[in-house]
Amino acid sequence: MSRAVLGGAPRPAGAPRAAPMAGQWARRGIRAIRGNLAEICAGLLVVAVAVVANVLYLAGVFDADSMSSTAALGSTLQHGVLSGLPTIDPNAGYTSQALGHLSAVDLLHGRAPWWNPYEGTGSPLAAELQSASFFPPTLLLWFRNGQVWLRIVIQAAAGLATFRLLRRLDVGRWPAAALGSAFALDGTFAWFMHAPANEVALLPLLLLGIEQARAAALAGRRRGYALVAVALALSVYAGFPETAYLDGILALLWAVVRVPRADWAMLRRYAARLGAGAVAGALLAAPLVVAVADYAPYATFGQHRGSVFNLVHVVRPGAGMLFFPYLFGPIFGFSQASPTLGAAWSQVGGYLTTSLLVLGVLALFGRRHRPLRLALAVWLVLALGRTYGIEPFWRAFDLLPFMGHVGTYRYLWPSIELAAVVLAALAVDDLRRGLVPWWTGAVALAAGAGVAAATALSGSSILSSTAHLGGSGDWATGSLVWGFTVLAAIGALAASGRGAWRAAVVSVVVVLDTAAMFVLPELSAPRAVAYDGRLVVWLQHHSAVQRFFTLGPLQANYGSYFGVMEADVHDLPNPKAYARDIARHLDTNTGVSFTGVHMVDPSGSTPLDEVEHHLAAYEAIGVAYLVAFAGEIAPTSVAPLGLHEVYTDGFAAVFRLPHPGGYFSASGGCRLSDETVDSVRARCPRAATLVRRELWMPGTYATVTPGAPSAGSSAPSSTVGMQRSGALSESVALRAGTSHVSISYTPPHEDLAVAGAALGILGLLAPLGPRIVRRLRRRG
Repeated sequence: MSRAVLGGAPRPAGAPRAAPMAGQWARRGIRAIRGNLAEICAGLLVVAVAVVANVLYLAGVFDADSMSSTAALGSTLQHGVLSGLPTIDPNAGYTSQALGHLSAVDLLHGRAPWWNPYEGTGSPLAAELQSASFFPPTLLLWFRNGQVWLRIVIQAAAGLATFRLLRRLDVGRWPAAALGSAFALDGTFAWFMHAPANEVALLPLLLLGIEQARAAALAGRRRGYALVAVALALSVYAGFPETAYLDGILALLWAVVRVPRADWAMLRRYAARLGAGAVAGALLAAPLVVAVADYAPYATFGQHRGSVFNLVHVVRPGAGMLFFPYLFGPIFGFSQASPTLGAAWSQVGGYLTTSLLVLGVLALFGRRHRPLRLALAVWLVLALGRTYGIEPFWRAFDLLPFMGHVGTYRYLWPSIELAAVVLAALAVDDLRRGLVPWWTGAVALAAGAGVAAATALSGSSILSSTAHLGGSGDWATGSLVWGFTVLAAIGALAASGRGAWRAAVVSVVVVLDTAAMFVLPELSAPRAVAYDGRLVVWLQHHSAVQRFFTLGPLQANYGSYFGVMEADVHDLPNPKAYARDIARHLDTNTGVSFTGVHMVDPSGSTPLDEVEHHLAAYEAIGVAYLVAFAGEIAPTSVAPLGLHEVYTDGFAAVFRLPHPGGYFSASGGCRLSDETVDSVRARCPRAATLVRRELWMPGTYATVTPGAPSAGSSAPSSTVGMQRSGALSESVALRAGTSHVSISYTPPHEDLAVAGAALGILGLLAPLGPRIVRRLRRRG
């Protein structure tokens, strides 16, 4: 057979053979290196945008520490440039900072963060979820400025995942980087600094995993499901199941729309990879899922137990903030003049911008990925209709399972924002490719302007109620001028004819628009705060294993931050037994939040009144100290009750209760010493029962070692389950003699859960098995 038949001409005698091939390889290599470097530079640009957007916090120009607004441990020396607050939810401090910091401390000291002895009468820590105890970035909360770095890390991850997702959709490199940056600066990140924001990065990561599974199915590769598994597992560990569930619905829609158009065999491969990813993800998340399942029968979830959320949506006038986030001023800046505005800020969870609006409309005219564009548009209509209570979209969305238990109006926003960003990226890429006729740009401009005007007009009632406040009109005017200018600029560029330069200019405008909206709340943060740590130091040295209850300073959950036992609680879920005890015996005028300042009926009894009326009940749970601001309680007014002032520093005052119950107590004449929150030494002349004033949960065990504990001691020890001895106490039997008792808590079925996680890891590594075997054979 001749060379010509084989597809090539015979090589002339003496002609070089390797040089042309080598040159071709070199050119390919250079192109690959250039492409990789460009991808790396685009990714670094996304990270840089996330860092620069937080530079005011990083440089210390403004104080991002949630402790300044929630812990009540200091005073603001210099307020921010703007009025209002830097975040819409105080759980940035109560749960994310306080409980996340404790989780980080436990992990860095080699302890699994299963139990929190510093909250209420003890409570599961990781299974509480909002602490995000096992979410890797939570470790950053160990640092003083950890909240800022945690936000930057998650923002950068969100931007990079979105960038890679858009590249998978064949969006140009720099438009993908710009819109990835826009998602890194989305409304949820701008307005939240606690667990719901943790989930934002994981939605694009999950969608990227679906795209990888699709590509693997098309190519016939065995791999392709690992990223789906990792994204699903991290969504559980991130600490906010409501957002994770709502994001999962969009991911399911995405997976259906992106079904490969081929034969049944390919469809089975695609489904098999997604199924394998889902199973592996569930196994990887099993340690936390099982812990939550073990805790659930003993917990109260507040309104999440019923179907109340089917009836809740953002108040309609609040729709003015949809494309003009600060139409009504900074966060809670003018809420005192309008209950409707206060309700809107309390319900909303994010926003879009006019740049995303006009590009989203423009994307509907494109042909590439047409089914995906239409599906995302439908999602936006349904999700926004649900958020603002618009029929019939509201009721249609509520046909999905569990919607009555989920705050959709507040936690749908990450999926809304990502859908809008993907549509905008496809529109910008259409501009780059020259696929946008001038008339589609004109239509998008007109439609976008109409929708934006309609949403702005919906807020007229709020604007009229705040018109008498100085500066409110300036915020409204500035928001409208900015929003419509951006919208007009992008619409005009889209309608200006051909030219790839349009895509570059539009990308820059989008990033500037989203960055401006993101940075504005930072200007409401204080510029200087003075913290008074003397109260914390005093409690750490004097309270030992006794609890305190605060009427203000060192607010709820911050005892967990500083390692001091605190009866106050601001958390969900809560232990059911403690919530019941609060309502019946401690404070009849408080709700889910037991903070010493919260009252259901402002005209009813105050927290101090409740303490005075139920003093014995506070003592029964081991409360030894009452903390208040200096001067808030006159010592002579509480002296008849037996409360005596034992500390004051001009900022806070501490009063000792007359007969507080001990954290540990024992029958049979035992003498107790070396008490800590999880251990005690008991000398008993006869068999006795040791009682610990701590909430009992299945999985709590006592290890009893006879004699004094010492390094290398060979004394036999026994481990037994603690017994419930009361509504809020537990006990263990002791023999006569000296015993050292160590108490620990691990969710009851955690061994099986860890085995499941190990199986999930093996599932991720399974596709590598054949490759490893082949390499071993070659070496053999």
